[in-house]
Amino acid sequence: MEIYSVRRPKDNLTSLKVYGEVEGDSGKVYKFAYFRRPNFRGWICSCENFLLSKFAKKLNCKHLHFVRAQVGRYGASVAR
Repeated sequence: MEIYSVRRPKDNLTSLKVYGEVEGDSGKVYKFAYFRRPNFRGWICSCENFLLSKFAKKLNCKHLHFVRAQVGRYGASVAR
């Protein structure tokens, strides 16, 4: 796995805090994001495993585990 890009949004007024792209084991590129809202706080990935089963169970997929290990739990190591 490899992170292609990770960045913060330009305006600070949105609930989106960190977003980017990660390459999976199969070579496909997935998008991920970290949101912080009053009714939802967490990471989202565009892979099928996360969308079809992990999101409903409030778990993270292997791509999100990899990204969180690299950039920190809340994306703290991403430059502002």
